[in-house]
Amino acid sequence: MLALAAAACDGASPAGDDVVPAAAAETYTDGMWVERAKTVRAGLDEALAMHEAGDRGDAAEMVMMVYRGSFEPELEPLVREMVDARVAAELEYRFGLTRDAMTQRRVDAAKAQAQTLTDRLDEAAAQLDAKHAVLR
Repeated sequence: MLALAAAACDGASPAGDDVVPAAAAETYTDGMWVERAKTVRAGLDEALAMHEAGDRGDAAEMVMMVYRGSFEPELEPLVREMVDARVAAELEYRFGLTRDAMTQRRVDAAKAQAQTLTDRLDEAAAQLDAKHAVLR
């Protein structure tokens, strides 16, 4: 599982132009990190829909696209710096667990992993909002 989290940090970018650049987070606006966490949740919901439709490989790839495009550029460094490095590591690990669950046929396991990940991310995002966190 740790290998999955490490692989997610390989620096590769997901395909597409919909990745929000880190510069977009230089100024704080109310609730911005909770909203960014909702973006992660939407991507994971899409991965779950793929998984339920039987597209396990695409679902697993979608989890990694969400990681690289929505979590890694902004949320991960801020969680590491302003919440707790252990929380950031846990979230990375949970992305790996969620990706792994998507490769299996058990929809309930995939849903449970995605729910735990998003619950923990919501908590971290709320802490970032409470601190009015911005990228430097």
